[in-house]
Amino acid sequence: CLLLNKVDRLMLELELSPAEAYQRLVRILEQVNAANQQLLSEEVMAKSGAEDTAAVKAASAEGIDLNSSTLQFDMAAEEAWRYAPENGNVAFGSAAHGWAFRVDTFAEMIAGKMGAKPEILRKVLWGEWMFNKK
Repeated sequence: CLLLNKVDRLMLELELSPAEAYQRLVRILEQVNAANQQLLSEEVMAKSGAEDTAAVKAASAEGIDLNSSTLQFDMAAEEAWRYAPENGNVAFGSAAHGWAFRVDTFAEMIAGKMGAKPEILRKVLWGEWMFNKK
């Protein structure tokens, strides 16, 4: 789980609007996921390089040419390392004020007050959505 701390500063010190705060958090998540993607790619390439070296040695002993080897990328591994609030692996908080929440826990907390089902709120609390109280 990834904890994005000092979320309170977005509102109290920087005085960002909800849309601006959301965009800032989206950019931070994109940067974290890009760094994770790079680390995962490096790990896959290093693993593939070690396997290729062993395979080339074994193949050359048998007289086989492996110059056309390809790198396989595991999409499931990439998705497992992706941080996304809708997946429940990102928490937002403020250590200074002593609070933190995930989208799913926040949905359960406010579902009764809004007269909505927590399952539906989980889907709409993160993303390009706006609440319009009529």
